[in-house]
Amino acid sequence: MVEHREETKGTCERLEKNKLRLDTMSIKLDQMNDTMKILMHKQERIEGQVTSWKTKLRNMEKEHNFMDEWQQRNNILTF
Repeated sequence: MVEHREETKGTCERLEKNKLRLDTMSIKLDQMNDTMKILMHKQERIEGQVTSWKTKLRNMEKEHNFMDEWQQRNNILTF
């Protein structure tokens, strides 16, 4: 009977340690989840900025091409 109590006590202690480890793991998983949400939000924002810069670059290229063509036409008229 005494052996059974000691064995049960040991099992309870191991279960308590495991519970504490699970609680710690749960907290760490929640922190990782929060960090992941922040990173995903930042990634979406960066992707939006990249898209914006690509649009601006295309517009600048169009303006450059227009100015280049305009300059070539003026050079032809001058000659």
